[in-house]
Amino acid sequence: MGQEIPPGIKSQIAKFQRLQEELQYVLTMKQQWQAQLYEIENALAELEKVPQDRPVYKIVGSIMVSKDRESIIKELNEKKELIESQLETLKKQEDMLRKQVEDLDKKLRARLGGSNIAG
Repeated sequence: MGQEIPPGIKSQIAKFQRLQEELQYVLTMKQQWQAQLYEIENALAELEKVPQDRPVYKIVGSIMVSKDRESIIKELNEKKELIESQLETLKKQEDMLRKQVEDLDKKLRARLGGSNIAG
């Protein structure tokens, strides 16, 4: 017969799994924000190459409209700042969750006799 897992350990294992899911969610969100940041940085780099006298266009919904270069640069820089702020918050969450996962993994391994819970 298999050995029954005590309820205290079961709840810690469930918490461990929830923490891992939260961490995965944070990592996914971070990756999505990083992709947006990359797009904005590329757009800003391209705008730097465009001569001042050349028209610049922006896609709004399903149409393309002409806009002045400086307002587009300002808008992109604002979005960039927002994304960088969001990434900083996600990084802090990631660090906190990683520490919680590591700490709980150590506790569970100690209680279960050394097998690695994280896999």
